[in-house]
Amino acid sequence: MPAINNREHLENLDNLSFPSWLYLEHAARYKFVSQYVKDKVVVECACGSGMGTAHFLEAGAKAVISIDLNAETVQVAKANHALQRANFFVGNGVTLPLADGCADVYVSLETIEHVDEDDAYVREVKRVLRPKGLFICSTPNRDVCNPGRDLAAQPWNRFHVREYNLMELTDLIAPYFTEMQSYGLNYFPVWLTVVMRLIGRVLPGFLAVRMRQAYKVVTLFRPKPAFHEITPISGRRSPELFMTMSIRKG
Repeated sequence: MPAINNREHLENLDNLSFPSWLYLEHAARYKFVSQYVKDKVVVECACGSGMGTAHFLEAGAKAVISIDLNAETVQVAKANHALQRANFFVGNGVTLPLADGCADVYVSLETIEHVDEDDAYVREVKRVLRPKGLFICSTPNRDVCNPGRDLAAQPWNRFHVREYNLMELTDLIAPYFTEMQSYGLNYFPVWLTVVMRLIGRVLPGFLAVRMRQAYKVVTLFRPKPAFHEITPISGRRSPELFMTMSIRKG
């Protein structure tokens, strides 16, 4: 399949039919990451369909190395995204088929919560990045998505190994990275987070999760880009997803 113009390809992607809230969530993450990829070699872990790859290239990335554990997914991404400067590989995030220090930016969007060996995963990110390389990571906030549970508890999402609060995520990343900045998207009132956490600690099952989801459904009937905007975390609101940036040590 011949390579096509990146701008044309991106416009085709943006015209695909998605629920508006899902599209806005993805668009917010890609827009955020795209600020940091110009003239950079980017590794995208768990690339899925390759939509992020197209966005990063359009934003001026020198090259994007897109990796996914699922071989079938990689084949689909290759077939749908024959883009210049894009490379798709099958790979495990803990043992990547990449040379040391080969990338300037490492993008991990909703991936780390799926990994059994999370510390090994972060070490591998550091290995692949050049000194002072940038690690951009997003992951669900357990206090919102799995309220009342601790780090060892099985999340409601059966595909997740664990979910973090911000302190736990910081502790995981800090041995290998520095200058960490924390952002969030899909904010909920702090009072709701506190109530859901108390309910989750007291009541059996995932009742608190279901109550929080019911609240979110109400907000989705009137989706607004501002709800999905990625902004620095403050103490007034609780984000559904964390977005962190940090610099490789050494």
